[in-house]
Amino acid sequence: MKSYLRQFSGIQQCIAFALLFSFFTLPLLAQVVEFPKDYQLYPRNTANNKATVRVSGSLPASTGYDAVILKVYRDGSLKSTLSTKNFRYDKGVGKYNFKTDIIAELANYTFSLYGSKSNVETLIVSADNVVAGDAYIIQGQSNAVANQRGGGGNVNDPLNSPNRSFVRVYGSGSATGAYTKAWFIGDGNIWFDVDGNIGQWGLRMASNIAGEKKIPVAVFNGASPGSPISYFSRNDANAADPATNYGRLLNRIREAGLQKNIRGVIWHQGESDVLGVLGNTQLSTDEYKTAFRQLVKDWKDDYKGIEKYYIFQIRYGCGMSTADNCLKIQEAQRQLGLESRDIVTISTGNTNQLFDGGPINYCHYDFDDGYKNMGDWVSNLMLRDLYRNSNLPATIESPEPESALFSVVGTDGIASQVRLALKDQSGSFAMTGDLSSLFRLDGGDYTISSVSLSGNNVLVNFSRAAGTTTNPVSISFRGHDMIAAPVITNSSGLALLNFENFPIQKISQPVSCAYAFEPNNSLLVARSILTDQTINAAIGSQLDADWYKFKTTARLPYIKVSLWNLADDYDIFLYNGKGILVAVASLSGTSPETLVYNLGTDNLSNNKNDDDHENDHDDENKGKDEINYWLKVVGKNGAYNSAACYSLRVQAAGAEWPADAAPYVPNALNSKLVIPMEEVTRISPQAPVGVSTYPNPVQQTLMINYPAESAGSVELRIVDLTGRNRMIKTVQANSGQNQFRMNVGNLTPGMYILQIRKGSNIVTTKFMAGYK
Repeated sequence: MKSYLRQFSGIQQCIAFALLFSFFTLPLLAQVVEFPKDYQLYPRNTANNKATVRVSGSLPASTGYDAVILKVYRDGSLKSTLSTKNFRYDKGVGKYNFKTDIIAELANYTFSLYGSKSNVETLIVSADNVVAGDAYIIQGQSNAVANQRGGGGNVNDPLNSPNRSFVRVYGSGSATGAYTKAWFIGDGNIWFDVDGNIGQWGLRMASNIAGEKKIPVAVFNGASPGSPISYFSRNDANAADPATNYGRLLNRIREAGLQKNIRGVIWHQGESDVLGVLGNTQLSTDEYKTAFRQLVKDWKDDYKGIEKYYIFQIRYGCGMSTADNCLKIQEAQRQLGLESRDIVTISTGNTNQLFDGGPINYCHYDFDDGYKNMGDWVSNLMLRDLYRNSNLPATIESPEPESALFSVVGTDGIASQVRLALKDQSGSFAMTGDLSSLFRLDGGDYTISSVSLSGNNVLVNFSRAAGTTTNPVSISFRGHDMIAAPVITNSSGLALLNFENFPIQKISQPVSCAYAFEPNNSLLVARSILTDQTINAAIGSQLDADWYKFKTTARLPYIKVSLWNLADDYDIFLYNGKGILVAVASLSGTSPETLVYNLGTDNLSNNKNDDDHENDHDDENKGKDEINYWLKVVGKNGAYNSAACYSLRVQAAGAEWPADAAPYVPNALNSKLVIPMEEVTRISPQAPVGVSTYPNPVQQTLMINYPAESAGSVELRIVDLTGRNRMIKTVQANSGQNQFRMNVGNLTPGMYILQIRKGSNIVTTKFMAGYK
């Protein structure tokens, strides 16, 4: 403007200033009530993937406008034009009101509001780079702030966050609320109180979601460095109290218009609740859980749209007093994930900590070896849980313990090895480094000599110290600082969650083990056994399998096979008299297993073994009511233990066994066992009444009809004939008839079993997949 005014002097400059002032202030006479801001994200309706944008305000009659026009551009191209009809002034004021939708997509919208007089348009206000999408909260302490550390790993680089331009932030996490009331493109490298802060793993997470689902993402990072969990609590008398961290975040989200549209919270906090440099008190496991549950309750009250909570389990470091003290918080975070279906806990163990120096030593992470991984890990879980991506493997969850028992026990009852079974993720596990110092056996003084990995089992060898006369009662897994190793990881690179006081199953009465049934490693040399008798035998090598044959009658057609005292991971396969596989029990781990088969009457005709005459009776009904079976016990993936027996018992009854029947175990142990769904895989020729699937065979989408007595969660599980889980899906059923869908297009052609579980009720049916 200065160069323009140089052309005039004296009175001419005064006139020019007056004209320019009139030109530039004319639009300001408008009272704009509702209008987008630059870079604003509007909440999308997940049902139609659109967001509603409202524009309203008023104009004084002095403007002389005879129309108000709203133009909407998508990536620079005019998308729509809205105009007032019969624009009039009432008492010197004319009002305008527009409503339009934009699509949640990786595209920027521009809104321009014009006043029109005799077809001459004058711009009143404009906003660029407006989008629609989803919104999330990040909360915690400095590893939630997750700013750039050590000068390495620039998350803002397009190679690291290719969709950064569609990640939006309103204001900052300022501890005083002194942020700019504006929207920004997310910056992952900056400190918590700088406008646009989101954190490195937060930006990576949001960019991943934006790229995968093609929608923009807004993130509100309210984290505060070095703060205990109490710092984040709500003032119940005034939830929006600006003197509290909770209130400042709530106010900020309200200003952005997204209070009802927060879909999830991601939490990384706990280092300051461990006794040490950052905290002068030590929270117990229960105290931390209580504090977090209260936060969840408050979040649910104030952010009605939250669907899921994700907790990063902290690592030992940051000047903490001991790894055992850190374990109190780690165990709380693990238990929170186990006890609520709305919470998922993620290990941070497979990361490399930076040397921060000073009293905290190793505490934070750079992008490449830490925050990048965290962003990738949590975004995969969010894509599965919130966006229903069905092509993600089970290994996107952190490994966790499933059971622990003594796998080597002397004749004197002294145990020297604990077998810790990890939850089966249909993937492989790997161990790097020596973990002997990280495990702890509780209940006495024990020395751990070695730790090894066998499939999904961690083998912990130990000895008693002088003065200890009992076996350990539980096992704990502590963390360490610095680099990731030593560590146990799954095939997706996620580390085993740290845990404390995980119970070890008590030793049952020892059994004598003689190889009385060998050789019996094929159907042709199967050994005959009687029902209602306990068999003790062993799997002696990777290639060994134990085959048995037995008979029932038409009066006792219902079968239960129990397998217990497992020294390794063994499975049961039941075949009818024609050698056709009819049922499988393939629970992973070493917990007792049960196989239930209630369809014995279907095998009465032509089922008799051709070579099985040794138990024929000489009466006139010889063989007519006999039902013959073969039974195979074999190690999963070659598992075996030649030094320890398993126990096997076949029971036949005149009434159906419950689908979740507990295994036969001597004495009172039987009444304490709870049998997971995996232990019973019945292959039924017909589905239960009311349950049906179609089409059959199926190529792509399997339709499942299921009647439910009451509303609730239902698990759909597809297993193959070897008992291996192929697909698992959780759905919500209504009371009455339901219809579910499963995409089975990736299944190898063949026969599969569909298991449907609601509470303790399990029904199964079979179907063919992959055939035209």
